[in-house]
Amino acid sequence: MRRWALIAAAVLYSSWILGPWLDPAVGAVSGYASEYAAPTQPHHLFFQLCDVACGLLCALVGTVSALRSTGSLVRWGWWGLALFGVSTMVDGGVTTMGCSPTADPACDPDAGSWLHALHGLSSSAAVLGIAVAAACLTAAAAGRARWTGGVLCGTLLLTTAIAGFTDTVPGVWQRIQLVAIAAVLGWAAFLRLPDRRHPVTG
Repeated sequence: MRRWALIAAAVLYSSWILGPWLDPAVGAVSGYASEYAAPTQPHHLFFQLCDVACGLLCALVGTVSALRSTGSLVRWGWWGLALFGVSTMVDGGVTTMGCSPTADPACDPDAGSWLHALHGLSSSAAVLGIAVAAACLTAAAAGRARWTGGVLCGTLLLTTAIAGFTDTVPGVWQRIQLVAIAAVLGWAAFLRLPDRRHPVTG
């Protein structure tokens, strides 16, 4: 159940890939993927529903897995995934951007500053949640899974830092970040954690 739910979540979270075809007015280089879900944009319901569905799946998987986990590190990882899920649901269904600054010349982000601020808060909570999930599950993993998780963690943290502190091609850096997040979901779908209850001795 966990595997297929997280695979589906990764696919849903990647709905922005269809953006250039469904809504070419949003800049792929200067615009953020969140602009596709702005209510002033065509097909915004599609992008909103994909985010909400992805968030719901992650929240359910994270909560159920956390409640069933025995190790504290693993439990924190799954609770991080649950936080990502809830935040993504809020991000896509409640605090969506009011308009698209790159597609609509009349869009003034400062005019709806409270909504943009809430959107930024929910987006930040989602990134925090997936970062905690990736870090904790990577630390609890072993072998190739740990190495893969480490690469994904590094990519996620690097792109998040760059996207947060540069105005140069922000859309490109954010989309790389989104690819990393979807990859973390796919990695977690196939993750097999060592059973700490039966350590190997002798």
